[in-house]
This record gives sequence, C-alpha cells and structure tokens, in this order.
Amino acid sequence: VYRVAVDGNEVSQNGWLGEGNVVLNWRFVPRPANDDFASATPLPLEGSISGNMAGATPEPFEPAHDFEAAKTSVWYTITSPRYDVALHFDREFGDTFRLAVYEGSSPATLTRRWIDYLDNLELDAGVTYYIAVDSWFASSRTDFRFWWSVLPPGNDHFDSTSQVGVWRGGPTERTVTATTLGATSEAGEPAHGGFPAMTSVWFSIYVPVVGTFTLDTAGSDYDTVLAAYRGETLASLTPIASDDDSGGGGTSRIRFRTDRSFRVAIAGKGGATGRLVLTWRFEADAPP
Repeated sequence: VYRVAVDGNEVSQNGWLGEGNVVLNWRFVPRPANDDFASATPLPLEGSISGNMAGATPEPFEPAHDFEAAKTSVWYTITSPRYDVALHFDREFGDTFRLAVYEGSSPATLTRRWIDYLDNLELDAGVTYYIAVDSWFASSRTDFRFWWSVLPPGNDHFDSTSQVGVWRGGPTERTVTATTLGATSEAGEPAHGGFPAMTSVWFSIYVPVVGTFTLDTAGSDYDTVLAAYRGETLASLTPIASDDDSGGGGTSRIRFRTDRSFRVAIAGKGGATGRLVLTWRFEADAPP
C-alpha cells in the first residue's frame, strides 16, 4: 500500500502556502515482457532496436551494470551459432541509458564481458550472451535505441591482406578456416571470376621457386568465387586464375603454375557469407 502526499510549493505575498484545487492523475505501468533475465528477448547478429524501460525493475542478485546498481533494466540475448565474430554497438539519446553484456545462466552467476565505453564485443561461436539495458537513475527517461553490426574480417580489404603461407621446400599443404560474415567490397576492386565483388576477403602467399599451386574452398558452407592475382595494388592486379563452382557444392578450385608471390580473393557469390575453408597445396618443380 502506497500513500501519496500533495503539497503546495509556493508562498503567497502574505506568507501563506499556496492553496487551491488539486488534479491528480495516475496510471499503472506494466512491467516489460523482458524485465527479468529469464525472459530475455533474442536478437539477431545485426539490427537495431527501440524500446522503453517504463515499469522495469531490478531483480534479486542482478549485477551492477557499468558499476552502478540496477535501476530499470530490461534484458536481451544474442548468439553467434557458427562463427566467432566481433560486434560494434552504437546508440541514441546520449548518456541516458547504459549497456552491459554478460555470460552466465542466472543473475547470480553472470560474468561481465563488455560495457558500452569499450570499442567492440567479441562473440565466441555457440555462446549465448545477455545484454542488459538500464537507466542511470530510476527517474530518468526510459526510452532507448541502439544498433549493432558485425565488424568486417581483418582481411576484408586488399591492403590488409592476410598472409597464409610461405613455401619452405618440399610438398606443402595448408588449410585456413575463417568467417566472412561482415565482409564488404571496396572501391576499385575487380570482378572476381566475372562476378561483381560484394563480400570478399584477401590472402597472400609467398612462393620463391617455380611450381604448381592448387587452391580450393571445399568445406565452405556458402557459395564462393575464387580468384588469384599478381600485383601490389588493386589498380595493378593481373588475373592468374579464377573459378566459381569446380570444387563442388558451390565451392571453387583453381590450379596454376607460379614462381612468385600472389594474392587470392575469395568472394561470396551474390553477396553470400559464411564459414570459409581455404586449402592450398604447392608442388615445387624438381631441380634441373
């Protein structure tokens, strides 16, 4: 049971407190559906959300978000089912609310992974993360909007090519696995295998002797286009070989002779992304 007191807040000219008729309005504000940790709303890997914390409450054993006790928190969850990815968060309404990300199975067992003055959030594949949205003060504004997106892979652009091999003699085979989720294209990038660049990543391989190279994307879970080039800038690239579907199941395979370093682009056909498996094999020519 709550009791409400209404008092005047002004003094009249003759010293008496302000008096007059009182109009009192009230309404019941229900708790949000995701007020409790156990009722957290699932989120996709990219998107935006607008919400309101009106009626939200803290719960027993709820941690302090950004080192301040919980006030009017609501909860969301996010999971990357197959890939390790990095997310970037941004938001509106300045400093009127705070975000914190946790791992754990209950409010009492949560471990904080991220708070919103950090740059990015690293998601491990298969792990469910819990996002708390809370106000700084119980009486502050309760609406919020934030958005998040997957950061591009580190080798998204030609100038940040990932070096995946140096031939050191004898037969060589190596497999690299990665995710292309969040990959983009860049200005001046050529069409790979005749398909416009949309979601490509880049690798480089150094080979000091003459031999035969085979590369394929077998095992990847999306439709790939594979292309090899020589050149040190996008504008100076010379195609060596390219392929769309020779690897089977939408994967690609190329084979060519070379005696020098080259660059490899793996693009998603039609903008596809997913788990990339790149295998390369090199057989050096026998000495003369």
